[in-house]
Amino acid sequence: MNRSRVIGLQLGLLIAAAFAGCGIVGSLLLAFGVVAWWEVLAAGLICLVPSLLALVWNEWFVVGGFHRSHADAGSAVNAGQPSPGSAQAMSALGGMGLRMGVVATGIIVLPKVIPDWQTRPFFYSVLVVYLFLMVIETAFLLYELKQLTRTSAASPESR
Repeated sequence: MNRSRVIGLQLGLLIAAAFAGCGIVGSLLLAFGVVAWWEVLAAGLICLVPSLLALVWNEWFVVGGFHRSHADAGSAVNAGQPSPGSAQAMSALGGMGLRMGVVATGIIVLPKVIPDWQTRPFFYSVLVVYLFLMVIETAFLLYELKQLTRTSAASPESR
């Protein structure tokens, strides 16, 4: 599967997972008599925005940087090239930093935008949607890094 298809599939799954997570939390809250759709939707968007930014971060800086560094190396073995493990760490730190910033901003801004803001539905939604999105991001990042490692190991320039 080429890279643009993987990105498109990941984008579609991230959006679907955000809506599914919001639907699950909203439905469970509704079953307990709590109507908090604004909080649930706000939490879903607050989780989706950094996931989409992390997708750009991963594709441009992490996976793209890993790919560029191995392509630029040519036949020489460069000890300073990033390994798949360091690319994973860079991805996790970048995504975590994005999420912490966006969620912190949401926690500060949301009470000013939604007058009867309740914290429990919001944080339930953040937890569920965040976990859904993180599973998808991690699976795709591992897939792409595995493909890049396999490609760079099989190429004649890397030998």
